[in-house]
Amino acid sequence: MTKRDIVQSAFTESGIAPHVFQLQGGDIAFGLQLLEAYVLHLDASGIETEWEFANDPLNVDGDAVVNCAPHLIVALVPQLAIDLCAAFGKTPTPTTMIRANRAKNDLFGMTAIPDAKKISSLVPLGSGNKPWRQVRTFVRPVPSRKIDVSYTGDVPEVGGGHE
Repeated sequence: MTKRDIVQSAFTESGIAPHVFQLQGGDIAFGLQLLEAYVLHLDASGIETEWEFANDPLNVDGDAVVNCAPHLIVALVPQLAIDLCAAFGKTPTPTTMIRANRAKNDLFGMTAIPDAKKISSLVPLGSGNKPWRQVRTFVRPVPSRKIDVSYTGDVPEVGGGHE
């Protein structure tokens, strides 16, 4: 499978160009740039893509053969279709959205990121990824002396010496 095949599959998935002959050269080049950018994002997120990136991001070789895991390609096609829909002013279908979400979750589920660094889906928005508060299991002892807080009306002298 080549990079051009992935882009053509994404165009078909999005419904922008169901047939290859409906695509123009600029559309394929734009799709290849989006594909490279998304794979670079995945690679920076810690996913081993084994992707051979282009030396020039504006001139991506569409005939380069992709030798990566099948689950990566399954995640790339619907996500690229969503990006293409956004670029061409088309609304992606709910099926494409569901497929992209599931494939992305599966892809990030296979990463080698330790569980401690993964952001939990149970954390409410805005609270960050904070560890649960720890409850102290010991009881503090009660102070043995009492503090006198009564007021006698006398004001102590300031700066005076000791008698």
